[in-house]
Amino acid sequence: PSPSIASPRVALDDGLQDPDGLRTEAAERNNVAKTTILHDCSTDSTDSPGPDSGRGIEGVRHYGVDPEQNSVHGGAALASLKRAGLDSVFELLEGPSHLILPKLLEKGVTLDLAFIDGWHTFDYTLLDFFYLDKMLRPGGVMLLHDRSWPSKQKVMRFIMTHRRYKELPVRSATKPGFFKWLRRVIAAKWHWLRGAPFGIVTSALFNRPEIAAFLKLESFEPDHRFFRNF
Repeated sequence: PSPSIASPRVALDDGLQDPDGLRTEAAERNNVAKTTILHDCSTDSTDSPGPDSGRGIEGVRHYGVDPEQNSVHGGAALASLKRAGLDSVFELLEGPSHLILPKLLEKGVTLDLAFIDGWHTFDYTLLDFFYLDKMLRPGGVMLLHDRSWPSKQKVMRFIMTHRRYKELPVRSATKPGFFKWLRRVIAAKWHWLRGAPFGIVTSALFNRPEIAAFLKLESFEPDHRFFRNF
């Protein structure tokens, strides 16, 4: 029988500064994979109150793929997870996602939620999606960060033309205060000056989320003769 598919609304506090600060109104997500955790894992911005917050969530597993968590970022995200009491459900997979994700697939991992925020070029982002899509169950949610980048826009078109997904509305949960808004604009401008597309600046100026969310309707791959420009 076809699974019951919820249609969650996704809200986030700040699409650039707090990429994990999101909420869904779908059923509880048990297995999560994220293609980078870096130093801003944003566990402090979740609803978790402290070291006891990891209790009562048996069966939940959160995989984070990051080749530089310890070597470059000094384990800062791991420290945030420990402070939030979530380290018991988290597994750090150190290495590039194009090598790590096939191993998860081979192990038979099934995901309820996937977050793509790895290397930003089209090829690596598409590879992340390709493997995560194979592990994401129907009814699961695929999140893609930095949606204004042309490389991410092209992957989004691939998702809509080559797989069976529905794009979900994403909105800012609250209007940021002036200083939080200013920090986001300054950070976006800094990234733009270092080569990021100007779209991240306009997203910051107008408080537009930089996350795209897709609900997986069914597991589907087109016939080998299929081709469509995207």
